[in-house]
Formats: sequence, structure tokens, C-alpha cells
Amino acid sequence: MAKEASRWRVIAQTVRADIAGAGLEAGARLPSESALAARFAVNRHTVRQALQSLAEEGVITIRRGAGSFVTGRVIDYPLSAHTRFTEIMVGQGRDASGEVIDGREEAAPPPVAKALNLHGNAKVTSLRRICRADDAVIGLGWHRVPLRRFPDFGRRAAVAGGITAAFRFFGVDDYQRAYTRISARLLSRTEARMLRAPAGGAVMVTEYVNRDAAGAAIEFGETLFLPERVRLLVGGNPAAD
Repeated sequence: MAKEASRWRVIAQTVRADIAGAGLEAGARLPSESALAARFAVNRHTVRQALQSLAEEGVITIRRGAGSFVTGRVIDYPLSAHTRFTEIMVGQGRDASGEVIDGREEAAPPPVAKALNLHGNAKVTSLRRICRADDAVIGLGWHRVPLRRFPDFGRRAAVAGGITAAFRFFGVDDYQRAYTRISARLLSRTEARMLRAPAGGAVMVTEYVNRDAAGAAIEFGETLFLPERVRLLVGGNPAAD
């Protein structure tokens, strides 16, 4: 019994060192219990004890039926009338970056047209963007803006280095969040690959509309956040207390 107890502690220490040594991102999946049992030549019960110990320490998160994942330090993401990704990350001492991975001009889908008050066959520029904090992927966003008002918005966002900077190019120096709708669903395989997360896992969804100083809707957006990487805050920012 004592030998088994010492084994799971050794396994926990080794896995903890593996995570640190490999620089695994939050959300990275660990080998299965069977694989770890084979590696350490122990039974799965011993491996399970080691993983449970790491979960209690906050090093990993265990999802029944999905596996064990690196927890990392969860990022607080306050939602307010002035939500700005880069400002939030910099305010927490993190390096923020974004990468546009897909951009197109298309007819506005009905929900988007309604949110942006577009009529007829109005088109939007639709951008898909990966958001990173300290080089770790934390979000996957879709940004849709009226094409007529913001022509060539995708290129401007890429050149200027972000959505807010692109709006400034078009004379929108400030804008406010009209609303944010929060929901949850399961990740698709494509989304999971982009977020470096397991397919079928849970994801938080924020759907929002931004308006300019005159009250005109300028952006309909949707961002996916993994709960083990990001914590959404509504009604204030604890860091400011």
C-alpha cells in the first residue's frame, strides 16, 4: 500500500514537471489514463490518484469522458460598454495579439442585417480572428461590419493591427457596446482545431453589437472563449477594487 501511495506521488510530480518543461498552454490535453499507466507501469487507479491530486492543486482540469487538460492561469475578461481586447490584456500585464485567418465580403445573414440595421442586399465584411494572450490562444472571434461604410476593412485591420485601429482609420475614434449576449454550446471540430481544444468540449459564446457615438450600429461580433482559459466578468472589474 505504501509503495502504491509513493508511486502516484511520483507520477504527479513527473506530470507536473512535464507540463512546465514542455510549456504546455492552458487547455492542452494530457495523455490518457491508459497511456500514462503504460508509461509508468502501474494500474489506472494509481494514475487516477495522481491526476486527481493535480486537479486539486489546480494544475489540470479533469473532464469526464474527455480527458485531463492543463488548467493554466485563468484570464479575467470584463464585459462592459467599453470592452476592448487589447486594453484588457495589457491591463493585466499580458501581451495581446490577433491574427485574421479568414476574411470575405458577403451578403449579411438575416440576424446580422437586423442587428446592423441593414436592408435589401446589403453586404458586410466578415473577418475571423484568433485572439492570443502571451502567445496562447484564448479566443476565436467573428467581426462583421457594413461593407458600404467600411470598404476594405479587412486589409485595414491587418495593416493597422486590430479592429479598434481599423475603425479609427474610418473616423470612428470611439464606440460603445450596445449589448452582450452570453450563451454556451459545444465546439465543432473546426473551432476546436483553431482553439487547440478537444472537439465536443464546452465553449462560452459572447454575441454583441457595437455602436458609434451617433448610435449607429457598426459591428456585429461573436467570440468563443474556453472556460478553462477565460472567466467572463459582468458588472465590474475586480482588479480595479
